[in-house]
Amino acid sequence: MKSDYSKKKKKSKSVKTFIIMANKRSGSTWLLDTMNLHPQIKGIYEPFHDKIWGNEYRRILKNDGVTKLYNRIMDNLISKNNPNTTVYGFKVITEDANDNTNISLALEADCIILLERITVESIVSCFKSENLHKWHFYDGETCDFNKHKIYEKWPRNLSKKIKAFRNKKMKINIQWIRRILNDRKRRLTILMAQIQKANKKILHISYDKLFGNKRKSMKKIYRILDVDSVFKQYSSEIKIHTNYNWVINKDEINEQLGEEFGYLS
Repeated sequence: MKSDYSKKKKKSKSVKTFIIMANKRSGSTWLLDTMNLHPQIKGIYEPFHDKIWGNEYRRILKNDGVTKLYNRIMDNLISKNNPNTTVYGFKVITEDANDNTNISLALEADCIILLERITVESIVSCFKSENLHKWHFYDGETCDFNKHKIYEKWPRNLSKKIKAFRNKKMKINIQWIRRILNDRKRRLTILMAQIQKANKKILHISYDKLFGNKRKSMKKIYRILDVDSVFKQYSSEIKIHTNYNWVINKDEINEQLGEEFGYLS
């Protein structure tokens, strides 16, 4: 039996699908939020992290494969659509544990939007956000990431832990940052090589270009999706850390990595 997505795709050639493949802290949430403001577009966030459908998607992937999974994701999107919607899609994070699956899913889509951010700021920002809830802090002013890696599950006094985190200063291992950045570059190279072999529309855009000229960037995205490119609404939500004074060895990081991967402000 054909899925709702397959039937709609066959019935109307105007129906298109997309996938956003993005680094962490690359602006992918803002991008998808902005795209969802467009009346012709409907997108969702990472499918495997969906609170309702996540487990079901994993089961379909295991038992039926990528194509069936992709069709099911699109079926769920189409069931919620309005009559004006002609473009459906979702975003995935390229550092996800499901990386190979994400690439296979991308090859099912009509359009691939590759959103890249390979900078020191993005890595340090990820480090801060991902460790807010699990760091156990020692007494004193400094928590040295090179030495202390004591974790705990979601603490009951989470608000106190977050407050403590904000008042702490940390030293971050420079080789660890370099390894993550080089891994992002390697993944991007592999990803580009794989998707360029497929007959897909591909738009490769960086974080700096996206936010340096939102209007121009969104026009390119809307054009590749064949929707009204004059649309000018933007999401007001942006996750960002603009102050890195909590990083003790910021000057050392900037000296060793800044020229190649950007500076911490």
